Amino acid sequence: MARGRGAQIVLLARPSRNSEFRKFKKDFLSEIYPTDIPRDFVESIDLIFRNGKTISFDCSKLSPNFTMDELNRWLKEIENDSLKTVEVILDIDKIYEVLKTDSEQILSKYFSD
Repeated sequence: MARGRGAQIVLLARPSRNSEFRKFKKDFLSEIYPTDIPRDFVESIDLIFRNGKTISFDCSKLSPNFTMDELNRWLKEIENDSLKTVEVILDIDKIYEVLKTDSEQILSKYFSD
């Protein structure tokens, strides 16, 4: 979790309904502090204001790998005291598939079937 000027940045994982990740403890992302996030893993970014209004950010405008520093700089540039939270919602199933595939490729170099 990071803080911009007055706003909190929160990473959340959203598994699909049939996901294996429903079994995980819900706060496991609180133990992970990424510096870069691939755009392909971002499901949505929601800006939540103190008055309760929520605006969804257009993720197609993100760079292929955006950084938390870029997000913090953007928050400082807009200097909006009414912005309470920025929720970056990740597609945990997509992350799992990439990690699974990459891990299998790496391990197959060292272990045979």
